[in-house]
Amino acid sequence: ICVVVSSKAPYTLDPILSSCYYPFDSSPDSQKYSQKYKSTSFTVSIRKADDPFIVLQRLTKGSNNFGLTAAQQRGIGFACISIGIILLLASAGAGYGLYLLIKRATAGGGLLGQTMQPSLVAPSYQPYQQPE
Repeated sequence: ICVVVSSKAPYTLDPILSSCYYPFDSSPDSQKYSQKYKSTSFTVSIRKADDPFIVLQRLTKGSNNFGLTAAQQRGIGFACISIGIILLLASAGAGYGLYLLIKRATAGGGLLGQTMQPSLVAPSYQPYQQPE
């Protein structure tokens, strides 16, 4: 059983926190002990309201887990940077390929290697006639 007392003297039971474990109420889940086993001995813990364990329970909502370790974060960061570099190189290669294709087309080679003959004759257009 864990009891929380106020942070300042006189030390009285904390009116808000009735347990040391999240969600800090008096439910059996908050007391972290089982009533299945009857014992003649038990442990009573008394903690102040600003105890680091109480703060840990409050910040992590009872999971006692602050998230990924530094090594896990480095691994994820390395994977993201690697994928970014691959995508950057692929897009740069596609852009360079498009540049070469346009350069060949404007140099007279055509898009697919055909030679293009410039036409000096203006296209002739027929006036539109409405059907009768």
